Amino acid sequence: TNATSQFVVRFGDGHLCAAELRGSNAAADVAVLRLVTESQYSDSKACSRQPLVLEASQATPRQGERVAVCGWTQHGRETVALIGMVSQPRQSFRGLAEEPATHFIQVALPTLPGMSGSPVVNSTGAIVAMMAKKFEEHGLALPAARVTTIAQCLEQGLPCVPPVIGLELEAVGSLLEPG
Repeated sequence: TNATSQFVVRFGDGHLCAAELRGSNAAADVAVLRLVTESQYSDSKACSRQPLVLEASQATPRQGERVAVCGWTQHGRETVALIGMVSQPRQSFRGLAEEPATHFIQVALPTLPGMSGSPVVNSTGAIVAMMAKKFEEHGLALPAARVTTIAQCLEQGLPCVPPVIGLELEAVGSLLEPG
């Protein structure tokens, strides 16, 4: 038998909902939770919310583009919203736990403990990344397309390994319909 990890999710309006872990990727700091409506911890209003939709086709923001991060402090006691700008849209580092092909969006804004997993939005409100790490005075965020790919793999119970053959590959269309 497989033991399922159970969690309780508290939304910004104070409502609670039980959730179970569908999968996680420690290197990318991404987890997929499924809300459970039938639980002593679940509020029917909280558990009937529509999921946040990330689009794999979302373009990476440009250098100098303004972005905002909305998240929580480390212990989830207060909401934090910060505005900054993209300082490097394709930042990579050697020696981090992520796969070699992982590029981050480096954002110039103060990041606080507990902001990992917070959405990074552009000026139109579209989610362009997810906060993942802090590096010196900058935040590092995983592009929305990468988060989407990881989440889809986790949801299906598949390993999530980026396609690398000495080159970095990026899907831009199908063989029948080039992007």
